[in-house]
Amino acid sequence: MSAPRPCGLLLGASRAFAARAAGAALAFGVGLVVTRTLGPAGAGVFFLAVTLSSIAAVVGRLGLDQLLVRRVAAALERKDHGRLQAAARCGPRLALFGSTAAAGALFAAAPMVEARLFPLEGLATALRCAAFAVPPLALMVLHGELLRGLARVGTSQLVQFPLPAAGTLLVLALAFPTFGASPASAAGAYAGGAALAALVAVALWRRAMPRPAGPAPKGGLFELARAALPFLGVSVLALMLSWISTCALALRGDEADVGRFSVAYRTAALSSFVLIAVSSAAAPRFAALAARGDLSALARAARRATLLTTACALPIVSLAWIFPERIMGLFGPGFASGGRALAILAAGQAVNVMTGSVGELLLMSGHEGALRRNLFSSVALSLALHAWLVPRAGLEGAAMANAITLGALNLGALLLVRRNLAIDVLPLPRLPLLRRPDA
Repeated sequence: MSAPRPCGLLLGASRAFAARAAGAALAFGVGLVVTRTLGPAGAGVFFLAVTLSSIAAVVGRLGLDQLLVRRVAAALERKDHGRLQAAARCGPRLALFGSTAAAGALFAAAPMVEARLFPLEGLATALRCAAFAVPPLALMVLHGELLRGLARVGTSQLVQFPLPAAGTLLVLALAFPTFGASPASAAGAYAGGAALAALVAVALWRRAMPRPAGPAPKGGLFELARAALPFLGVSVLALMLSWISTCALALRGDEADVGRFSVAYRTAALSSFVLIAVSSAAAPRFAALAARGDLSALARAARRATLLTTACALPIVSLAWIFPERIMGLFGPGFASGGRALAILAAGQAVNVMTGSVGELLLMSGHEGALRRNLFSSVALSLALHAWLVPRAGLEGAAMANAITLGALNLGALLLVRRNLAIDVLPLPRLPLLRRPDA
């Protein structure tokens, strides 16, 4: 794999962006259908069930997704097809085992979760329906990441974003008339959409995988599982940061605020899908350049990615600052009052996109330990801020805690990239590096 050129990054990012944009539009459609049909309270139950099933899917993937991107990209760079085959064979098996166990635990715990943790009416039934989404979600994401490791960025993003949302919309059109409009039927439609996307993802991976030059190597399950553990810690901590706000509001027993926050968060995060699209295209290149040890080319690729994300995302963030109530009002009566929360969350997303692909840089260059420590500190900060702000300011307090934590996380990762890789990610005049003299 050659050094990344600007046109290569732009082409890959454009494909990922197109897939992300289609996915965002379809997810927006899912949100509109659910919120306008169920209202703030019903939508809050649905979004919480989806949140908990997403957490279970992350745990069930065992941290394999990011590890496989790095391994597949590095194996291609070194032309090590045996290592590529081993990763492709063992990864899905481990993920299927882990996600099935996580789904079973979530299904069994659903009544206790409603009774003792989140006192929201109808949550247990919705959660049991959403539990069926866990194995297909895990397999869908894992095969999408395998495709990303092959630099099939557009295909990877297609199976992870537009397809599950399109499948959910299709199943919703059947589920609401057949079973009635409820959080449980919406959660079941979500599981059906994930299953359709997983089937397509497996088929596309089998078609794209390079033909083996010889017999597939045996073993590797336990070695892959051990190597994935640090990535699992990163994934779980990152997911905790995403959902602490939702869970903090749910603990108060206010379904409507859970619904408003979930909609505001997803809307503010539309700006970050530009960052994720660029990161998706850049990650395999980061891994190949890090494996080669070409830090100067890695720095150039990182700065191009940051410049691209900032230029594309800031106009989206600006809309959330200028028209927050009007945007939230699109989701139906009762949501416009979440406009201030949307504006606050957009501020956190602005820092997120302006610092660029710092998380991917650390993961793809073998510094997942540093990222994990940064995430752990951010989780502790988030818990403290939510404990202080949510009882005092409710919905807006959760938004402030989320935005502050996201800004701190990304600024910390920016410093870690400069210290561990001697790379300036920001497209600014060169600044003194913080790298240790003996690094």
